[in-house]
Amino acid sequence: MLALLAQAPDGFPGGGPDTLERLLDAYYLLFAGGFLIAVLGHLFQSRTLVLSGIILVFLGTGAFFVAVGTHG
Repeated sequence: MLALLAQAPDGFPGGGPDTLERLLDAYYLLFAGGFLIAVLGHLFQSRTLVLSGIILVFLGTGAFFVAVGTHG
């Protein structure tokens, strides 16, 4: 599938493979960062860190849905 996206013309409705790569990079960073922050929040018993981690995980999930929705 990524090979097909790489061959797509510049006028591709999803913005081309560079946009997909950036959205997936954002997904990876937000998801991993959210889990790390949430785990640290549990270790230090900080509700603020746990909530921040959960919010980042949900934002990462949203970035993934946007990437899949715009690029099929």
